[in-house]
Amino acid sequence: MRAAPVSSFEEFSRLAAPLRCARAIRCGWWHASGIDACIAAGDAEALRLLGVTRGLAAGRYRYDSEIAGACLEALESAPCRPDLANYPKNCLSGAVPAPLLPALPPGAPCERWEECVEGLCTGELGAVGACVGFTMEVGGRCDHNTLCGEGLFCEGERCKARGAVGEPCSGHWQACHEGLICAGYQAAIKDPHYHSPATPGVCARPRGLGAACRRVGISDDCQRPLYCDFGAATPVCAAPAGVGARCGWIDACADGLRCDGITLGSAAATNGSGMREVLRAGVCAPHGDLDAPCEADAYDHGCPTSLRCEPTRGRCVARGEVGAPCEVKEDCAGYGYCDGSNKKKKKTCQRQRAHGEACEPVKGERELDGPCFIGRCDPRRRVCARGR
Repeated sequence: MRAAPVSSFEEFSRLAAPLRCARAIRCGWWHASGIDACIAAGDAEALRLLGVTRGLAAGRYRYDSEIAGACLEALESAPCRPDLANYPKNCLSGAVPAPLLPALPPGAPCERWEECVEGLCTGELGAVGACVGFTMEVGGRCDHNTLCGEGLFCEGERCKARGAVGEPCSGHWQACHEGLICAGYQAAIKDPHYHSPATPGVCARPRGLGAACRRVGISDDCQRPLYCDFGAATPVCAAPAGVGARCGWIDACADGLRCDGITLGSAAATNGSGMREVLRAGVCAPHGDLDAPCEADAYDHGCPTSLRCEPTRGRCVARGEVGAPCEVKEDCAGYGYCDGSNKKKKKTCQRQRAHGEACEPVKGERELDGPCFIGRCDPRRRVCARGR
């Protein structure tokens, strides 16, 4: 049945907030007792920091009411590890909400890629550029400022066609059509003592239960909801386990569960997967909440992402709001940072600033940990800007 359209972006945001928060709690990204705060916060702060709010006000996006309805249905039922090809683009991930579509033609001034109907934006947040159209022909030239169009990908500065099932593929992450994997590909070995050329692969559907599997990007090549058991002697696609079951890999538990207590080493496993060695298996369990017991040294310490594990007490505690004492960024709540710019005072959590907003530079800051959500604090102008 076709999803009902949603009249406005404001209405979509209001309806999406409780669905997004409920999914975040189920998947361990937020704590259950904080659902009211999650709903109240919505995504307004993220959209402001990313410049989307400014682009929306300037008419650089258009709103699609039908995509909004379909996205609400997806948020209500989507698993924690979905096959994104089966859902509206940007509905379950992405900086710009799915119902906001680009409105700018090639040549128009822009700040974000997502504002351009075709191609990309040569500018960046706070620095206006222009929309540049896609290269649509196989063999056409491409680079970081010239993207290939639908059904194509850029390799060796030339646009190539993405492969269908059974067609040869390289190791490029876009070599096969969306939803397919490049099976059998082996990267070249350039060791001077043992040289081996790359072995081409074949575009295929994701692997089924019991099939040998490998890492692909930040995920694996198993069909969902299967996962690749990198903790096994030979990694194979396996079915997720239920509450109380032993879990030998971080993705081994069913939707909405975590592998409690699993511990990974710093060295790679001996099974050739390239993943870290499992030192201790865990047990599939529900996600924790405020004051739930946790294990700070475990890979999955037991607390949702919105909380941290306090090592002395071994309990899940809230991350600090503005003004709370801190030592590192991880002590602070989302979109916050640990401010140590005033050497005479203890460090406290403060809100990160958007591009162009006033800031105080912090010596030796890492870009993601400083006062600016994107970029760095310009020491001369004392505003958040791109670059050093």
